Amino acid sequence: TVSALWPSCEREDLPSRGRVNGVEQRRYWEKECILRNSRLTVIVENSFEEGYMSEKILQAFSQGAVPVYSGATDVKALLPHPDAAILLQDFATVHEAMAYAVQVRESEGLWLKHTAWKDLPFSPGFTSLLQTPYSVCTVCEHFSADATP
Repeated sequence: TVSALWPSCEREDLPSRGRVNGVEQRRYWEKECILRNSRLTVIVENSFEEGYMSEKILQAFSQGAVPVYSGATDVKALLPHPDAAILLQDFATVHEAMAYAVQVRESEGLWLKHTAWKDLPFSPGFTSLLQTPYSVCTVCEHFSADATP
């Protein structure tokens, strides 16, 4: 449970089933808190189609967790920097990828390598993604401003 592993992330003051703009308040807040308090997060996309990237990886970036990512094979072009995520496709086996992820979790230097993108210019693909009228970010902003259910 959240309270057992991340006690600071449990929010009793938010309704467990209450929704704001279609999002469960407590679940969303707890997810962001867990990401903020984790060095890594595993992300498996719903689709492996080229050019597809869901909000999952953007949520990890926004909260400071390094994504261990399985999804579209061309995702590297959409990342803010090539080192911003650990891509399963870059390893011969899932076991090798997980062994590397453990090293990143335990090594300050490796973790900083994967989070240095925050202080660097964004890649052209990521910049383009953020400027797309229907990017995940702009779609979320549009719907969050809409108060209708």
